[in-house]
Amino acid sequence: MGRSASPDNQERRGAESVAAMGRRLFHGAVWTFLIKMTGALSALIISSVLAHLLSPDELGAYFLIYSLSIFIGMLARLGMKQPVMKYVSEYLATGRPAQVNGTLVLVFLVVATGSLAVVSALWLGAGQRLLNAFGLSGYEGILPLLMVFTVIVAFQIPVAESFRGFHALRAAILFDFSLGNVLFVVLVLSVAAVIGISGLYQALVLLIAAHLTSLLIAVALLGRWAIRLGGIRLPDWRPIFAMALPVLLTNVTLFVVSNFGLWAAGYFLPKAEVALYGADLKLIQIIALPLVIANMIVQPTIPRLNATNDRESLGKILRGVATATAIPSILAASVFVLAPDVMLRFVFGEGYERGAMALGILAIGQVVNVWVGPCMNVLTLTGYHKTVMAVVLAVGMVAIAAYVTVPLYFGIEGLATVTAAALIVQNLGIWFLVKKRMGIWTHASFRPLYIRKGLSMLWQS
Repeated sequence: MGRSASPDNQERRGAESVAAMGRRLFHGAVWTFLIKMTGALSALIISSVLAHLLSPDELGAYFLIYSLSIFIGMLARLGMKQPVMKYVSEYLATGRPAQVNGTLVLVFLVVATGSLAVVSALWLGAGQRLLNAFGLSGYEGILPLLMVFTVIVAFQIPVAESFRGFHALRAAILFDFSLGNVLFVVLVLSVAAVIGISGLYQALVLLIAAHLTSLLIAVALLGRWAIRLGGIRLPDWRPIFAMALPVLLTNVTLFVVSNFGLWAAGYFLPKAEVALYGADLKLIQIIALPLVIANMIVQPTIPRLNATNDRESLGKILRGVATATAIPSILAASVFVLAPDVMLRFVFGEGYERGAMALGILAIGQVVNVWVGPCMNVLTLTGYHKTVMAVVLAVGMVAIAAYVTVPLYFGIEGLATVTAAALIVQNLGIWFLVKKRMGIWTHASFRPLYIRKGLSMLWQS
């Protein structure tokens, strides 16, 4: 008869299992980080270059058009971002390749239908009213470009998430704007060096060319993978749509809360002020980038450990991840808080340092966002997505009410305060609910034990 393992041996094996999972979790994280960082830095370089090539009014218009296109594209894809990843992965894992292809066909038919609906609405008058509301009607030929980029965005995200369903994380990150941003940098610098960029219209044409090229490459690669699977069998559409609706509402609300300040600036303030606030928003993304990458890495681990009810291991891994991501984020935030004028002048040029106070305020909100760790992912991927939706909607409604009030009295500094406050309240609320529902904490700890654990996990990757 075999002897049962002693409690000490069981505990040791459990600790080794968590460590091994941590190493597997971060395997390939260096490449993931490099791809995502390259894409994020390319987006920042684009904004910096355009700030030197375009007038402040044109740059403000560019930020507005880009943000509106992303938002309308989000509406067009009808919440298909997470469902395509989930069900492609699930059907692959259960050996049903025909349903994988059927899921891809169903999702992209839904996205095509949504894209046709929003483009038709824009063409039939909604687009012109939108441009008039934000003071963009003076730029000729902008509406067709906005519609084209909206359709590209609508398809680009589900295509990238399809690769994540195939467990091709690097491809998912590469085709999720990263490659498009790099191509845009190359095009802008090349055209500027050869013939020069004359204005907003030409910048938007180059933006479309770069991201369309990235999308076509991704579709070609995904098509090859789908052909190798062979056969198409449409899955049951009801669970896909049941998941898509709360995802759509949550994603739309999150985007509105984070971008409504820019839209309020575009509606109430001169375009030069929009350029200042848009520059702040671009720069502040550097602080959140480590957490964005960490969320991508831990997504498969959360439901797996939750399914085995191994909450203790899940908590240890999440806190290690949070600590590892908080260290570089807080270092970056300290620069933005202590010397925001220097950073803005260095990246965007003279005159943009007037957005320094707003940048410092936004940095404080992002520090809290990073400190609480991947708490929103934990609730979303463990069956509490409706709880997340309720918190996001409640905070979002209050924030929107504040957004339409503060610009005329407090300018972009007031908008930054609302954005930071909404982010802090929302994240602290979800962080507390993770503890209440799951019994674990997800935040970073600056105790030496967690710092060593976080740094060792990054080093072992």
